[in-house]
Amino acid sequence: MYIDSSTGSMLIQALVAAIPVAAATLFAFRNKIRILFGKSPIEKRNKSAENAEMLLSTDDFEKIDD
Repeated sequence: MYIDSSTGSMLIQALVAAIPVAAATLFAFRNKIRILFGKSPIEKRNKSAENAEMLLSTDDFEKIDD
């Protein structure tokens, strides 16, 4: 079976492009894949909300009033 140089180059490009596409697909569907295998899904952490709660906790305001 003969594969000329341009066809071989296209096959190599397709294989190289398939790796990041597969990685992005797995990353996008990682929670569904984890649920499929019986594991708990990964929770998204909103660090800015956690930081805002820490900065604006009511305990701090009570200490200032004392």
